[in-house]
Amino acid sequence: MKIVHILPSLKKAGAEVFVSNLAVEMAKCHEVTVLALHDGVDENEMKDYLCSNNVNVINLHSSSGIIRVLKLNKVLDKMKPDIINTHLERVSFYFVVCNLSRKWKSVQTIHNTVIDFPNLQRLVMKHFFDGYIAISEKTKSIIYDQIKPNSCEKIYNGTTLDRFKCKRDINIRPKIVLFIGRFEEQKNHKFFVESYKKIIDDGFDDLPDVYFAGEGSMMNGIQKYCTDNDLNERVHFLGIRNDIPELLEDSDILVNTSKWEGLSIALIEGCASGIPMLVSDVGSNGEIITDEVSGFVYKDGDYIDFKNKFLRLCNDAELRKKFSDISKSEAAKFSIKTSAKNYIEYYLQV
Repeated sequence: MKIVHILPSLKKAGAEVFVSNLAVEMAKCHEVTVLALHDGVDENEMKDYLCSNNVNVINLHSSSGIIRVLKLNKVLDKMKPDIINTHLERVSFYFVVCNLSRKWKSVQTIHNTVIDFPNLQRLVMKHFFDGYIAISEKTKSIIYDQIKPNSCEKIYNGTTLDRFKCKRDINIRPKIVLFIGRFEEQKNHKFFVESYKKIIDDGFDDLPDVYFAGEGSMMNGIQKYCTDNDLNERVHFLGIRNDIPELLEDSDILVNTSKWEGLSIALIEGCASGIPMLVSDVGSNGEIITDEVSGFVYKDGDYIDFKNKFLRLCNDAELRKKFSDISKSEAAKFSIKTSAKNYIEYYLQV
């Protein structure tokens, strides 16, 4: 089967990382191309990864909407793919303009629980796709409610689990809290650092240090907050990292305070590594972590709930061991092999 995945760019973000791993897995049995509409930040690493694993990579290098459509149409006409899979809504808009005559079989993957343009999707775009893929049960419910497509399949995001498996040592007192994610509004770093400061001010001074992995437009503001509140010796900014498996292994707790999420690749990787986790109750986080069973899920924006569960994690090594063991055992359903198999089966159905 000749498969084309279309992405905005090859930057190292959640959906892009998942699609690159998916493409590599599919390329073991199929001819796969990853097509990027424009240039991304630090994209060479992902491009090299794809090319070294028999995935074709095409970058249109286009910034103008009209030029993108023309280039995309020309490339797809030449390739004659059996199936086209678009990822992220804005990418899908450009593809629909090229596919007005319905000359290509196509599916659209929705990677978030927030649909940016539900009316446009429902009234126009769904008529130019043969099916939708939802990355979680929550996302599938939202797609049927807001878009009402004829066909939608839930297929969990996956990752290469073996990369993240490790021998997890549970320290009596945790030393490192890890936060993985872009410094953007969605990830809600502000809530985390403000809560961390409040917990210290409430008299709980013996807290583990915080390490942020990632960059983004709001990083300077978070750094300024840490400087203004004497947190520089406790909060550390690592930037973009290529050693996430090692960071997870060396850390004691993983925190996710997102305001919205699809199916977080960072949390899936955390499950595979067995790191105890504290996550907000948004999006599909509850499909990865079961509260009080495989980790803690706190009410989004609720400082008291966050504080209580954070302190319980810090103070109870046996609880962290329990969460670690259960989350590792549940990680298998997020295997990239399973994701690729289910994607191929759905391609053949539509």
